[in-house]
Amino acid sequence: LRLGICESCQKTMIASGSNQYWERKYSVTSTGNGLAPFEELKDKAPANVTFLGSLSDAEIVKLYSHAKAAIQTHPDEDLGRIPIEAMASGKPCIAVNAGGFRETIINGKTGILVDIPYTENLAAVVRSFKGADYDEKECLERAQLFSEEAHLAKMKILIERTRIV
Repeated sequence: LRLGICESCQKTMIASGSNQYWERKYSVTSTGNGLAPFEELKDKAPANVTFLGSLSDAEIVKLYSHAKAAIQTHPDEDLGRIPIEAMASGKPCIAVNAGGFRETIINGKTGILVDIPYTENLAAVVRSFKGADYDEKECLERAQLFSEEAHLAKMKILIERTRIV
């Protein structure tokens, strides 16, 4: 599982050091500040949690190819690329039921939207997650809706509709 960076839920889960959350292997990646918010947690994290920091596009593709799912816990994402990246790799995304994730993820089809209280519900979802319950083809098709080609086609239609004759 790949975790997108968000301090609230992940810090609580990692700091607990409890197997109730971490029964699988996890990779924590980030952009922007890198792993600075997680420096204090590296030593406390269970052995099956790896902090990777910022990755190249090729490294992210490789990570998704081996992942069962992506987890995105940041509630203030306008759209968020992690669910779209995961689905473009045929993988579902587990995300908080907030922001743009409601637009990108079809709950139960291309991922799971987790309700408040996020930390407790996220832990329950992660514990019970079965990647086999998700259809790779559905994830790929959903991601295609957010592709550059799809956006250009929508823009072309809008321009044609608003063209003054």
